[in-house]
Amino acid sequence: MSLTDWVTLDVGGRIISTYRSTLVSSPNSVLAKMFSPLSSLEPAKTHNGHYSIDSDPDIFNVILNWLRYQKVLLPTTLTSQSVSVVAEYFGLHDLVDQLAPSPPNTWPEVVTLDVRGRKINVNRSFLTRYPNSYLAEMFSAAARYTPTRLSDGSYSLDADPECFMVIINFLQYDKIILPYFGGPTIEDIRFVANQFALGNDIMLALGQVTNRVAETKVRVVNFDDKGLVGGTEN
Repeated sequence: MSLTDWVTLDVGGRIISTYRSTLVSSPNSVLAKMFSPLSSLEPAKTHNGHYSIDSDPDIFNVILNWLRYQKVLLPTTLTSQSVSVVAEYFGLHDLVDQLAPSPPNTWPEVVTLDVRGRKINVNRSFLTRYPNSYLAEMFSAAARYTPTRLSDGSYSLDADPECFMVIINFLQYDKIILPYFGGPTIEDIRFVANQFALGNDIMLALGQVTNRVAETKVRVVNFDDKGLVGGTEN
């Protein structure tokens, strides 16, 4: 008796043949215990010498193909639930896991946020752009935790809304967009970005904006100084 033996089965009255190595390819399964060359648990044989397996032959074929290819080849006449029941009986836990339905992605494409009272609609792909950020942790399909959901369906974030809008624009456009008048300071935006662990890219962009603002101030001061000198000469 060896793994290269060609084994013939009688599965619910249907004759099915395969290599012994296929039947024992999942070592901890009931089938492996039945057909291992060292097994003392061989199934009963029919008068033709075939091993008798009391199972639905169509489902058993799905299981056999999975043992061969590690792929679920499911005909339209069967459901994953029916195959899962038999797979579990034979101790094929990896197959049971593959047959389990994937959890539905309940996230909408556009998420409504409540940022300290301000409602902001944003595409979820922007929120999850940086996988290691807290925003991605909150809004990814496999989120480990999510913000509090309010009665209107929006998600509550405790952050300065002006700073957060600058961050959202950066996630969308790769640019720091500041209002012409008023608005948050670079330091405030940097603080909020750090809270969300948004990484080096936005910090670099904020540093560039800081340098541009400083250069602009120098040019304005120089212009004012020249104007004063000109006024004295006149």
